[in-house]
Amino acid sequence: MASRFDTGRPHGPASTSPRHAERLRDLVGREHGLDEVAGVLRRYVQAEDPPAVGAMRVGCADEVESECVDALHRHFARHVLPDLKVDSKAVFRIANLGGRYQWGAVRIAEDHYALARGADDWKLLLVKLNAHVAIREGSGPPAFGMMERYGAESAYCGALSALLAGSGEPFEAAFVDDFGFEGVDRLTALREHVSPEYRQLFAALASARLQARRAMLDLQDHDPRTPTFYLVVPCVTINRRGHDTELVVGIYTADRRASGPRYEYFGLGDRPDRYGLEGSGGSLVVRDPEPRVPRPARDHRALARERWESAGRPGRVADPRLGQAFARSAGARGARAGAALGSLLPVLAELAPVPAAVLLFGHGIVPVHHVARAHRISAGEPALAPANDDARRMLADARGRIDTLSPERAEQALEELRAACS
Repeated sequence: MASRFDTGRPHGPASTSPRHAERLRDLVGREHGLDEVAGVLRRYVQAEDPPAVGAMRVGCADEVESECVDALHRHFARHVLPDLKVDSKAVFRIANLGGRYQWGAVRIAEDHYALARGADDWKLLLVKLNAHVAIREGSGPPAFGMMERYGAESAYCGALSALLAGSGEPFEAAFVDDFGFEGVDRLTALREHVSPEYRQLFAALASARLQARRAMLDLQDHDPRTPTFYLVVPCVTINRRGHDTELVVGIYTADRRASGPRYEYFGLGDRPDRYGLEGSGGSLVVRDPEPRVPRPARDHRALARERWESAGRPGRVADPRLGQAFARSAGARGARAGAALGSLLPVLAELAPVPAAVLLFGHGIVPVHHVARAHRISAGEPALAPANDDARRMLADARGRIDTLSPERAEQALEELRAACS
């Protein structure tokens, strides 16, 4: 796959200026001013010269993030976005505890900006995601997490601080799932292998990276209303007593302007226990063993299936009722294939939920928001009952999609299920 960041050759209908692409890449892993980051993003977009531009921001609901929100508006949005009203430009925004990406959000934002003038040709959509953390500086090394707020000590970010403490707040369950993605226990790594003064910073870096991956998975699974180039940028706001700063974690790109989509990532990895920190010229610099070169973004549908196969295809059940169910669906072709698949799913959910769920997730029939479940059950974890419960949830959602399948996709799914489960 060709890199968007290491060549000036044309890429679809537009060609990125190598100078602006390199400047954007130089932001990764280093602390910069909020205005500078927003300005670099603006100049990158302007160099692309898209007919239409959209922007989406995901961040924490904490009021301290208003400075970062304002910088994006002043130095990016008001220069490149379409008018929402007369002389009024606006970013599509999500604000919640901890800045967690919500499934489906990028699809809605893309649909909104697809209405802008020129978007029928193609458009660029910036998706900026921000976690945040406070820095306390003194005579010794910096520490992260706590700072004064309204005259008293306060956690920045309170949501990530609660997560690290295991406070049991209702919002934590979703974050725990995020930090355990692909079976990697990042929370234990943070608590046991990262020094307390850096723990909250590294948690924020990992969280921004993981939320950006969720957004990327969502848009990989989405057919945009008009041709779109997506720029997904996870960041961490460094809250300071003076002006806040920002650390760019990475850069995802998704080119959906041509028949063959291109997905790429450049930046830090998602393992917080592997990060290191140093100072350079008065700014923070994050070290990470992740190779700092552009690479293809991974296909997590294919990964789940490959993991299941390498684990010996767990969850298979020898039961004559399966053979009978497959016999009833034999020979189903054309419009009958979807109906046969729909009739087969309840039997599979009862007798062989894990292989059916993994295969249908790989086929794109199980919605992508089940990606964490897909990785859990495909790994062959010994807790069979929870794995079956996860798989049955996935299959229940798959049933609602069967009517949208082409006969060819339904036939292929039937054949693969028969080969894997019977």
